[in-house]
Amino acid sequence: MVSTRWREGQLTVRCSTSLIRRSGRGPGRRAVPLAFRRDGDRRVLRLPPRVAAVQAAAARADFSKAIRRSNVRGQLHHREGGTVLNLPTTWRVIEVPAGERARREGAVVRRLRSAGRRLARSVPRPLADTTAELCARLAARLPGARRGREDRCTLRFEAEFTVDPATADHGRQLAAGTWDLRFQLGCGGWRTSQPLPGHSIEVPEPAERTEEPPPHQVRPPRQRQEPRVTART
Repeated sequence: MVSTRWREGQLTVRCSTSLIRRSGRGPGRRAVPLAFRRDGDRRVLRLPPRVAAVQAAAARADFSKAIRRSNVRGQLHHREGGTVLNLPTTWRVIEVPAGERARREGAVVRRLRSAGRRLARSVPRPLADTTAELCARLAARLPGARRGREDRCTLRFEAEFTVDPATADHGRQLAAGTWDLRFQLGCGGWRTSQPLPGHSIEVPEPAERTEEPPPHQVRPPRQRQEPRVTART
């Protein structure tokens, strides 16, 4: 999410992002925010059961220090020359409760189980047990069925930075060309720098002198005049 505003020759940018993972296989893969378990002041990454069973992996799942030491900054990337400039950035971390999504998924599971029981009552007795078992297995595979009552959340990083083309290059004016806005996030060993689509700054070439400078006007030396003395009698 990105919002920009020009004011008095400066561009203020507000943007936000989340730590995500890829879910699914093949072309249907989608981005899913990483879920954390809140344990007092600790933020523990939720791991798949097979990974959580590895003691070394479970010990490294605590992201509390990594979140505090996150590297969040706005950047300018010169499209023609490749120069990258880091910009002073203010940022914060927002914890988004994951309970709402869990409630929606749990409601789907409950409806499926209820439909399975109704279907089992409407079929002949030999098929009732099989139908109920199939619906129970399907419900158990849905995400909402595997979630307990633990306090879970996702993390959203919100940042704001200002670009002044006159001083953005370490106090100097930006070079001519196209400067693309980028947003860098580093946390827990992951680091990514993604462009902000559709947001760039065009710096024109400096105006070239096409007119000859006017010649200096040289004034002739002033002639010395003898003072006139007027006497009154």
